Amino acid sequence: MEADLTIRRRFLWPWLATPLAAQAAMHWRLRMPSPPFHEPVDQPYNQALLALALQQVGDRLTLLRSSPQTWPRQVRELQQGRVDVAPLPALDGAYQGFALRRVDFPLRPGLLGLRVLLVRKDRVAELSRIDSLERLKRELRLGYGADWADRELMQQLGFRLVPARSTEALFASLRNGDCDLLSRGLNEVDGELRLLAAGGRDIAVLPGVALHYPLDDCFFVAPHHERLQALLLEGLQRSRRDGSWLALLAGHYGELLRRHDFGRRRIWRVDGYAAPHGIEPELLDAAMWLPRLLGAA
Repeated sequence: MEADLTIRRRFLWPWLATPLAAQAAMHWRLRMPSPPFHEPVDQPYNQALLALALQQVGDRLTLLRSSPQTWPRQVRELQQGRVDVAPLPALDGAYQGFALRRVDFPLRPGLLGLRVLLVRKDRVAELSRIDSLERLKRELRLGYGADWADRELMQQLGFRLVPARSTEALFASLRNGDCDLLSRGLNEVDGELRLLAAGGRDIAVLPGVALHYPLDDCFFVAPHHERLQALLLEGLQRSRRDGSWLALLAGHYGELLRRHDFGRRRIWRVDGYAAPHGIEPELLDAAMWLPRLLGAA
């Protein structure tokens, strides 16, 4: 699958006199793996942000997509140089031994760590009475991916986890009563309700609350792509300064945040979930960015 996102050099930023600015414009042909099938395979926001970052430094992009891959396989493919770049969760220690290069700028300001809770529809009224994160941890079982990088951390933080090997198995566990709820990201929930829950016929988003911890994806590049890592970081920083990052975010996530009532949801922060080193904490504080995203959308 190939998308030609051709963006040509427009100008050099006059205040930036760095080796990056002196480089001739490049046409990057980058291979990026597709996520599991329940997410949009073309990942429109991630694709647009990658293009924007390279646009900011004047380069052109042609993006080549693979077939859907699990998170562990994406890591292996990146390590072995079979793909060039992948959006992966920024978790300290999760990639030890793989020599991947992380671009230290989150794709979204912590929106991956802003989690809605899915429950069986016949239990919405019952579970809506849970009035604190402490009660949720103590009384409810949370379905969780067996290979998710932060599973051990979430157990250490007091969550009662029921592991499953796939998203389909997570939904089956919820339906069967083996767990009480699922925690899903904004980029996942609508597609999953449509594809795995018959449009939400028997599973619903628990109203009124959401979880939050400092987590988001970053672009990771293959070990040999030192220059690409530097260019992407510079481009993303520029997009933050000129407002184009916020505008892109609002265009892709503003309506989704409104639809899921994030202007009024209580947000329970998960204490003890450490932010990854090397990333500005403000860039992972989803609750702080919500008013700006809702207002800009």
